[in-house]
Amino acid sequence: MKKIWKLLRQFVAEDFTWKLYLSIAIFLAISIVINYAINLENGIIDKHAGKPIRVFYYFLLYGFGYFFATVIVFGFNKQLSHFRSKRYWTITLLALLFLSMSNGFPYTTPIAKAISGDNNYTMFLWTFGLTNNLVNFFIQTLPLLVLAWYFEKNRQRENFGVNRNNIDLRPYFQVLMIVLPLVIIASFESGFRNYYPLYHRYEITALKNPTDLPEWLFAIGYEIAYGMDFFNVEFMFRGVLIIGVSQVIGKEAVLPMVVTYCFLHFGKPVGECVSSIFGGYILGVVAFYTRNIWGGVIVHIGLAWMMELAAFIQRMLN
Repeated sequence: MKKIWKLLRQFVAEDFTWKLYLSIAIFLAISIVINYAINLENGIIDKHAGKPIRVFYYFLLYGFGYFFATVIVFGFNKQLSHFRSKRYWTITLLALLFLSMSNGFPYTTPIAKAISGDNNYTMFLWTFGLTNNLVNFFIQTLPLLVLAWYFEKNRQRENFGVNRNNIDLRPYFQVLMIVLPLVIIASFESGFRNYYPLYHRYEITALKNPTDLPEWLFAIGYEIAYGMDFFNVEFMFRGVLIIGVSQVIGKEAVLPMVVTYCFLHFGKPVGECVSSIFGGYILGVVAFYTRNIWGGVIVHIGLAWMMELAAFIQRMLN
């Protein structure tokens, strides 16, 4: 924890100005209010689920958030010359494109049906949940790993954060130990038990098992794919948009990433959307200094699995 706190203090000392941070805060506040007032993502963009046009709408949403924030940051820090960098435009545009393709991917249902067969709805649900998590790796993460290899083949290989530089995972496990009691307390709340575990939306039970395999294998398979998707998130936001972009523009990469990370949460409860601003900022600063994404991966996956496990235990006790 001391290490994380030290990095945050160092970054704030180097980056913070009232006018800049207040401008970003106002932009985020207006964006959040508009989103939830008109139900932008869940009510408008998601109407086009299963259609390729949804990818375009997501690209407009994320591109607006990212580049509007970037103009604010570059304007206050007098860094508008960064817009002349071909490398900057290549990384950011491809990152936002692959992110939009991943979130708006229209073919998850047909793929799940093709794998599971049309006559078994229980198997289809489980396959849909698995596919929905795994498809992000192939559409989003894999192409960006190739991009990292291309850009860094003649440089020190940071691989957009997928490396062994400055790895010290102890502070992140300490964070999880601090959060664990809060998760346990939250697991007694009815809203938590109704929402988690996420696997209950796709689960195969002993009474509904179309195979000879034990049902716990399906649960483990889903949870592995679910955890893997948090690697995709960390690689995109802390890897590509922080480490990859900061190779071009330095510390100015942090705030635009935070804004886009907030926009990613527009379809979730408003409290989770607001909290993502602070979580994204902390993990972004840590990635900027450590030059790897593993701390964020540990925290993200660890928290997600703790919440799933707590919910499973509550279901067993009740």
